[in-house]
Amino acid sequence: MTRLLKMEKLQRYYETPAGVVKALDGIDLEINQGERVILLGPSGSGKTTLLNCLSALDSPTAGGYTFNGQDVPRNASEPMTSFRRENIGYVFQFFNLLQDLTVLE
Repeated sequence: MTRLLKMEKLQRYYETPAGVVKALDGIDLEINQGERVILLGPSGSGKTTLLNCLSALDSPTAGGYTFNGQDVPRNASEPMTSFRRENIGYVFQFFNLLQDLTVLE
């Protein structure tokens, strides 16, 4: 199978008044084309932080990843808009739709 995504030592730390919060601490992961992946864990375990880093909505503190064999820059800058548009899709647990509209609308 062809490797779609490879993460190496991905870290995302946040500075708080109480100290450093390690939301992601050295994540290694490989996903091949055709595989299905579920992120499951308790609140505060880093699921959303991981998705935000992978979709270039947030920048990792350290580490990095490749998508389809190409390095993804660590900064979430303007060129990442086309990357997100062409490569990233989310399936949400909840519908997140407008109350006044149907799915068809």
